[in-house]
Amino acid sequence: MLHCEWEEMRAYNQGGRTSLKKDFRLVDDVTAESETGASGGATAQQRLRWQLAGGPGWNKDVLLPGTLVLIITTLTVCIYYLYHPYAELTADTPGYMEFVRQLRTTGNPINVFRLPTYPLFILLITLLAGPNNLLAVSIVQGILYILATLECYLLAYLIFGRAWLAFVLSLLLATNVILISYSKLLMTEGLSLWLLMTSLLLALRLLQSGDGRLFKWLALCLGLLFFTRPEWAAFPVLLYAYLLWMHYRRGQLRPILMRAMLSLALLYTLLGPMWLATTL
Repeated sequence: MLHCEWEEMRAYNQGGRTSLKKDFRLVDDVTAESETGASGGATAQQRLRWQLAGGPGWNKDVLLPGTLVLIITTLTVCIYYLYHPYAELTADTPGYMEFVRQLRTTGNPINVFRLPTYPLFILLITLLAGPNNLLAVSIVQGILYILATLECYLLAYLIFGRAWLAFVLSLLLATNVILISYSKLLMTEGLSLWLLMTSLLLALRLLQSGDGRLFKWLALCLGLLFFTRPEWAAFPVLLYAYLLWMHYRRGQLRPILMRAMLSLALLYTLLGPMWLATTL
């Protein structure tokens, strides 16, 4: 049986400031642990990791590489935009702009040829920056690319627990001029990349904390993602199946099962009418 004892110690320094420290001590009962192992439940080490749910520590050794990633990505994106100081259009851009006009005039979010997330994204930005200011849309997509790179660093650090490895992996994204060029174009790639990274970061945080309330934010990001690119429509099923399986292995399935099922049902309840409206 696993007992996680919390001891709080108040330490006073010379300036009179106080700080609280939490010390976790694992008390491992060999007999109870053998019974748990025989019944196929989670091991003591797994349950302890699940209860603490803090992930790797955050300190200057982690924040410094993250800051460098932010600086390098920002410089790379800014230099690229300085060499291409205009909105770059593609063959798909007129279709998106026609959908934006449809949203602005009729409010109808259903279009036979395009999904609604990216046109809504353009509409919101042009409402603030001006109806013909497509460069503002391109700039916002560049900002989203910077955020996606930072999220890549966080993901890699939370998975591997090595700041230097997370730094190296995120540099592959930070200095990738080809990906930056695709993110700058007026098409869905930049927004999709950010939504995917955000969804994965939320899923990983949900695994660490077991907080079922994160499912609503995960469902929101996944919904926006597959209403941006249709190939992601099956991704929520696979991701939720993995999350539920991991919670089941850790003996934490029941607290989050209802939230997971409700959010997944809501996603595909929205997808069904959209699919029918565009195919019939």
